[in-house]
Amino acid sequence: MQRDDPPSRTADINPPLVAVIIPAHNAAATILEALDSAITQTEKRLQIIVVDDGSTDQTRELVTNIQQSDKRVQLLSQHNQGVSAARNSGLKVVQARYVAFLDADDKWLPNKLEIQLTFMQSTGATFTFTAYRKFSTQRLYRQRDVPQVATYNTLLVSRPINTSSVVFDTTALTLNWPELPRQSGLHEDLLLWLRLSKTTMLYGIKDDLCRVRIGRESRSSNKAKSALNVWRIYRTHEHLTFVRASTVFVRYAFNALLSYEPLRPNKLS
Repeated sequence: MQRDDPPSRTADINPPLVAVIIPAHNAAATILEALDSAITQTEKRLQIIVVDDGSTDQTRELVTNIQQSDKRVQLLSQHNQGVSAARNSGLKVVQARYVAFLDADDKWLPNKLEIQLTFMQSTGATFTFTAYRKFSTQRLYRQRDVPQVATYNTLLVSRPINTSSVVFDTTALTLNWPELPRQSGLHEDLLLWLRLSKTTMLYGIKDDLCRVRIGRESRSSNKAKSALNVWRIYRTHEHLTFVRASTVFVRYAFNALLSYEPLRPNKLS
C-alpha cells in the first residue's frame, strides 16, 4: 500500500475527531462530489482518507489536486483488491476516535457528522447509522427510514443500514471488513452488521442525512442473484436451519418488495 501525501503538508494543531474512509475505484466521475460533501461538513475536525483501489482513470489525480487546498485529505494507493480491502487499508491509518464510511459515489448532507456525533456523545452509543435517500442525476427518491435499533433479527429480514451512513467509536469497537473472494458475490456489509449486532447496539438516527447514488446495475436482473447470496449468508455463514432460513427469507423478500424504489419519486431540486 502506498501513501501519496503532498510534500509540503504541515501538521494540524487540532487532532481529528472523525476519520472519513472513502474507498475509490475508477471513481473520477463522482469522487469530487463525495469529497466535497465530506470537506464541507459542519464538523471540521476530520481526517479524510481516500483509498484508491487500483484505479485506471483520473481518480488519483483529482484527489491529489484537492490535497493541495485541504491538508485533511490523505490519499492511499493499492492494487485493486476490492472495496472491503480498501476500507480495511483506511482503518489501519485512522488517527481519530470516530470513523465514518463514505462510498465514492455517495454524498452527505452538511450536518451529518455533527448530528451523529451529538447523539453518540450524549447517549454513549458506539455505532450509529442514519436514514437516507437514493438519487440519480434526475431524481431524488423517497426517504429510507431506519429502526431505532437494528437487532440481529431485524438484519435477517431487512437491510436498514447503508454503509455511507455509518459512524462508529474506535474506543469501543474494532471493525474488520470481511475480505471474501470476488466471485462469491456475498454482501460483506450484511455479514459485518450481523456479526456486530450479536454484541453491539446498532442505533438508527431518523434524520435523512445521506444520499446514495443509484447506478445502472441497481435496477438490473442482479436482484435475483443478490437474493440468492442473502440465502447463502443465512445457511453458510449464520448457520440457520433450513426452516428458519426459509422463514426469514420470505420476510426479507417481502420487505425488499415493499422498499423497492417508488414509481413517483421526488424530482431532484
